[in-house]
Amino acid sequence: MSDAASKIAEIEARRNARKAALSSDREEQFAKDLEALDALEVEHGDGVVARLDVDHFVKGHPTFVVVRAPTGIQYKRFADMVTRAGEQATKRREATDMLAQSCWLYPDEAQRKEMLEHFPGLLPAISLRAMQLAEAKAADEGKG
Repeated sequence: MSDAASKIAEIEARRNARKAALSSDREEQFAKDLEALDALEVEHGDGVVARLDVDHFVKGHPTFVVVRAPTGIQYKRFADMVTRAGEQATKRREATDMLAQSCWLYPDEAQRKEMLEHFPGLLPAISLRAMQLAEAKAADEGKG
């Protein structure tokens, strides 16, 4: 085996070992996250909460967040804030962040701050998922 081939094999072995350890850590965290999701579904109701997967695993952080549908009052407040904001991006972002923070159930507050360091675009994604839950809920309620 050439020196280059030997070096490649060594690097690949090191990478595979690191990825295997990370995969094991992710599976352990995923089991904890599913336990939390199950408890929140029991507490709030199936269909009222949803999981939002994060793009990549960071050891010590959840593999997903749990979001609930906003209440009617929360949704109206958000919509009113967006309407008043008009084209002001900062005000629109404040409305989005407010909705996300009020609907973010899991993980706890301390981990949320850390997660936002690794996933700075998480709040808009949470807000969008919360709005989707509210809109689906409103559509379902209107069918009755």
